[in-house]
Amino acid sequence: GLPATDVYAMAQVEGAGKPLSNLQNGQMVKIRQNASGVVTGLTIDTGNNQQVLFTRQPDGSFIRAR
Repeated sequence: GLPATDVYAMAQVEGAGKPLSNLQNGQMVKIRQNASGVVTGLTIDTGNNQQVLFTRQPDGSFIRAR
């Protein structure tokens, strides 16, 4: 699973279209983790061959990279 604190941190920067808040059943979500199991990124397929990418920063916060 995805830690609630990480979801909250990503939701703070989700931006246009609110891709996290508007997740639909069947939407493809990919989670990247490091060897320690810490989430380092999350990709959401939003349709029309587009993706939203969230990446963890060195301070533990997330940015929306695309």
